[in-house]
Order: sequence, then structure tokens, then C-alpha cells
Amino acid sequence: ELDCWASSTAVQKIADMAKDQENPGLLWDVLNGALQDKLSGWTPLASLRLFPGESFEVSRLLSWREELRNELKNAPFSTSLGSFWKRSVQKKLACLKVQLQQRRKFEWSERQCSLARQIVTASKAGNSRDVWHCSRALAH
Repeated sequence: ELDCWASSTAVQKIADMAKDQENPGLLWDVLNGALQDKLSGWTPLASLRLFPGESFEVSRLLSWREELRNELKNAPFSTSLGSFWKRSVQKKLACLKVQLQQRRKFEWSERQCSLARQIVTASKAGNSRDVWHCSRALAH
């Protein structure tokens, strides 16, 4: 698929124009545009846009939680099968809540340990600026 795109006449014309003008930025613009078009519908990327401050895994869990909450909100529960399904979704949501808490706690711990390692490394190198920067990040 990538080879077909790269060998297409439109891309070849732009590549030739960029080469003639000695403008590699034009090629980057075409490549970035093609990647944005291709990835715009990719679900993991969409979930990262919904939760920009979170990691990929937490964003995925948050997206799943939103889907389950919407299902729960929009589904009718008038039958006994409906109430069974409702309890099932509520159990999934409870398990998901625990997974989210555990994942966030793990990522926070990893962040703090990484900052501590950076402080030690910067301290050994005598880099007081990085020590100060990492110490500030560690405090927040």
C-alpha cells in the first residue's frame, strides 16, 4: 500500500518538484499529510486525542469506560435479560475502575523512579540545572 502511494504519479510529481527546487520540506508536508489521512480513523490514535494527558494504555481504558457508560445509559432494561445485562456491564465498569487505578498508580511510580534516576545521573555529572529541573518535576 505504501509502495503504491509512493509510486503514484501525484507523489512522483511533487518529489520531482521538491528535488528541482531543493525543498525537502515539501516532501515532508506530503508525507505528513498522507500519514494524517491514513491514521485519522485509527481507534488508538483517536482515544489519545480524547485523553491527551494520559498514556496510550490509560487512554484505551478510558475510551472503553466511556463506551460501557454510553451502553449503560442508552440501553433499555425493562426485561429480566436487560437487568442481567445491566449488572454485567456494571461489573465490567467496576473491574475497569480498578484497572485504571492500578495503571495510573504504576505509571506515576514509573515517572517518579525515572525522575529520581535522572537526578542521580545529573548529580554525578555535576549538572545542577537538570538536577533542579527534575527535582521540580518530582515535587509535582
